[in-house]
Amino acid sequence: MARLTKGTFLMISEDEGATYKKLADITEYPDLDEAPDSEDTTTLSDPAHTYIQALPDTGGTKEFPCWLDPAKGEEIDKLTEEQYISIWIGGTESAGVITPTGSILRWNTIADVKYLVTGGAVGDVAPATVAITPKTAPVKIWNEPGTLADETTGG
Repeated sequence: MARLTKGTFLMISEDEGATYKKLADITEYPDLDEAPDSEDTTTLSDPAHTYIQALPDTGGTKEFPCWLDPAKGEEIDKLTEEQYISIWIGGTESAGVITPTGSILRWNTIADVKYLVTGGAVGDVAPATVAITPKTAPVKIWNEPGTLADETTGG
């Protein structure tokens, strides 16, 4: 079933992944996963090339565009240690407000976080970017709406 990107959130945990809150409202998100590299294991006895998967690659720094918000910028600039970061896809909507639930997917990692003021032009909305540099391999938690025991926790 096709799904809209509406209801995708960049989240942060202040208690090692037990609970999460929205880090910033984002306007788009990058590829979360990378296709695995492979290593050639072919010998002269093989009738065709053979391969094994190489070490997983987190893809390096991932950028999440957003709109310039001085309060968010100051909050994120104060983060000095690795943070529990999660991308949540899925939320519940009430009176035009979407509350994050991660009811479809939660993509979790520990990462360094930076707030970047990015370029703009005449008449543009002032842009910014939240950049995360994963320090751990991501863990994906797949769900369907209504299957999480407690949709307010890290899951």
